Amino acid sequence: LQIKRGENGPQPMTAVLMRRPFAVVRPEIENYQIREAEPPKDFIDRPSFLLTLSEVNGKPLGDDEAKRVAAILETGNWELANHDEKSVTFRRALPELKLEVIKRYTLAATPQDQLKDPDYPAYHLQLNVELHNTDSAARSAAYRLDGATGMSLEGWWYSRRVSRNWGGGSLRAVALRCVGSSTIEIDAPQIVKKKDTLIEGEALAYAGVDSQYFSAVFVPQLGALDDNWFVTTEAVIPDATADAKTAYYANPTCRLTRKPIDLEAGASQSDSYQVFLGPKRPHLLAQYYPRDAKWPGDPSYSLEDLIYFGWFGSVAQIMLWILHSIYAVLPNYGIAIILLTLLVRAFGKSWKTALG
Repeated sequence: LQIKRGENGPQPMTAVLMRRPFAVVRPEIENYQIREAEPPKDFIDRPSFLLTLSEVNGKPLGDDEAKRVAAILETGNWELANHDEKSVTFRRALPELKLEVIKRYTLAATPQDQLKDPDYPAYHLQLNVELHNTDSAARSAAYRLDGATGMSLEGWWYSRRVSRNWGGGSLRAVALRCVGSSTIEIDAPQIVKKKDTLIEGEALAYAGVDSQYFSAVFVPQLGALDDNWFVTTEAVIPDATADAKTAYYANPTCRLTRKPIDLEAGASQSDSYQVFLGPKRPHLLAQYYPRDAKWPGDPSYSLEDLIYFGWFGSVAQIMLWILHSIYAVLPNYGIAIILLTLLVRAFGKSWKTALG
């Protein structure tokens, strides 16, 4: 290409074309457009990872104060404190509360020699939430953090999640796992009814939004598995426009309310989260679980538990293994599916013959 800027003459430049990456999360209005549906008149397209304060100095914020602080932190302009190719840091001062809130996003990097590995664990960004006490006296504060919104509805007309709940089902759901239990799934219709959507006082391994093929999940970077950061973990529909008729397509997310953080004068504390935004492939998900730089973590609490095959999961897993084995030899999923179908029918016929 020849590029001309201002009064300078044309300069040669090489452009490399590439396929646009898939957006796991996007503005929710785009999901309405995909479905060719009109959004409600009172629709508000809330971004992902919004943060506000829930408590200061041991007292929950009153309604008016909570709305004022939320307006500052959720819709106000943050200062761009620092940025480079891999990270960006935003700062928001709350001088009347003697606090400063900092959010830092850092992209995961894939080494050059791992670019062709589809399961290399770089489908995430790191989110650090930092509270800084600007007062000359000790203070405490707690924040509330929302998860991803706008999980893509690409393929909404045919994709169907297998729900863990009897009679449940929706295109997107909130999935979370507490220490000592398996994954809990809260379907969008359940959230609309506000039934069993709140988890209190449990140590959290992960929480986020789940669809059939992709997930967007917070993984707290804990110092130990029994570290309990949160007062509550809640499933919500942040735009508050869904009803019983539209619940199947609703836009749910998780909402984490932090326990109070004690801060000495001038001190800061930072919480770190891995935010997984990627496909639900077993080998990839198995590499994401709670841990930090000083603690290796517990792989048994990995995101692999997000994959649910239904009541006949063991049979489905065997068939999936056979499918991938065929694909490894003949790298064409169309042919692999045909051969798997022939194998299943041949096995069924042999079994029928053996039973007489």
